[in-house]
Amino acid sequence: MKTKTICRLAFAMIALSLTAAAFTGCGKSGEGAETKSETTSGSLTLEQKKNEPGEAELRNGLAACDNHDFDAAARSFRAAAEQGSTDAMLLYFDCLARGSGIGKDKAAAEEWLKKAVEAGNPTAQALYGSYLVGGEQEAEGLEYIKRSVDSGNILGMHLLGMTALEKKSGEASVDALKSLKTLAGLPLSEQKTALDYLSQVGGGNILLTGKPNTNTNKLIVMAQYSLGVYYFGGRAPGGQGRDLDEAAKWLNMAKENGFPHVDSVLRTVELMRQNPDVGRTK
Repeated sequence: MKTKTICRLAFAMIALSLTAAAFTGCGKSGEGAETKSETTSGSLTLEQKKNEPGEAELRNGLAACDNHDFDAAARSFRAAAEQGSTDAMLLYFDCLARGSGIGKDKAAAEEWLKKAVEAGNPTAQALYGSYLVGGEQEAEGLEYIKRSVDSGNILGMHLLGMTALEKKSGEASVDALKSLKTLAGLPLSEQKTALDYLSQVGGGNILLTGKPNTNTNKLIVMAQYSLGVYYFGGRAPGGQGRDLDEAAKWLNMAKENGFPHVDSVLRTVELMRQNPDVGRTK
């Protein structure tokens, strides 16, 4: 399987698997969060976006989204986007792409996404890069994704990190693994960014337990789980082979942060750590 295929599948997992019900949640956090820390998304947290172009209309749109008034949200995002808010450009693209609060218009959606990319929005760059990779423009797409990673963007880290699950050696896989580790090491957050209101990303049907169930936190915990599986599968760069200690470390972290369905693979890892002969081919 080529890198472009794995990126296409990764994007399908975080985007196409989402249903209309996922957008209805619209970044709503879960209850019982234990950690409150600001994280990096490549765009400022909403609390910091004061006195920026279109900021008032952007907030109106987000409030409407929280109230499930998607018609009003689309109108506000359009107004904010026209005033120069790059987050609003991204969110209005999302409305047009899904037909949420406005008629579905693929051509107009692409135009607004490109405007957000050209204006330097890192999340838009990551998303656009994933589309290009999925459309078999791998080199150009990865450049956009890497550009977003350079801005500390969470979605970019996730998409670049997914290439670590495909390539077994070489500089590209080392960079991808580094990106995935950086993402996995971020603290979970209760702060929201535009990423957390974007229906095009997230964890599909993944529901974190006891943690804010935002797109940002899902991508962080997904990275922790992915690293655990990565090391358990013996796919470390440079042919280092299986690393059960690293696998246990990341899988336990994912479990503690509420990622579902970790127990079965974690039990296997712990069994193999205690009994080295388990799983060894003769």
